[in-house]
Amino acid sequence: MNASALDKEISKWCASSGNGKVESIAWAGSSDWASFRKVTLKDSAKQFFVKTSTRSAREMFQGEALGLQAMYECSGQTMGNGTGDDDDDIRLKIPQVHYWGDFSGGSLLIMDFLNLSGRGNGYNLGKAMAQMHLAAPNEKNGNPSKSFGFAIDNTIGGTPQPNPWTKGGSTNDWIAFYRDQRIGHQLQLAGNNQRIVFCCLGARLVNCSCPKTTAFNIWCLSFS
Repeated sequence: MNASALDKEISKWCASSGNGKVESIAWAGSSDWASFRKVTLKDSAKQFFVKTSTRSAREMFQGEALGLQAMYECSGQTMGNGTGDDDDDIRLKIPQVHYWGDFSGGSLLIMDFLNLSGRGNGYNLGKAMAQMHLAAPNEKNGNPSKSFGFAIDNTIGGTPQPNPWTKGGSTNDWIAFYRDQRIGHQLQLAGNNQRIVFCCLGARLVNCSCPKTTAFNIWCLSFS
């Protein structure tokens, strides 16, 4: 990817969005699918985290952007008293998405930069995750149908992940979604060799079609 074109695109967005001029754009690592930048502004303490890809924004960042927006909305709603001294006021810190789109050198996703240094707290993480999942199912929170799924399919790295809405929001609907769109989908992608092992372990969730001559057949009998 042309770094000059990317820097120009980031600077252009910062100026047009009212965030001012860019002080620096620093390399912040990469993955198999994207590269990262940390953007520091000249006259503001605000910093941005930018993900870039040579693929289109629709292919790479649309699902992530909409997912982060939904998590951002849900994480801002707590069941506590709002004073900060209540256990139920603990919330996840989700970066707010500001922009995603294509440019001449590829695509980019711009969000708040979060300082992730320091030690984590497993108890607080668990409480915050629970609070986020208690958010009301509505359009603002990314769930207008009050069921399981999401507005669009997305990816885990380069692996496609289907998210069709279930018919309802009952426990049985959740079981069907997780069985068909998560475990079942991954088993289909894994191929026959890996599927034999996983299928036997998860025979209660998916129909096991392991060859009856395999050594794993006894596992299937145990879990059926």
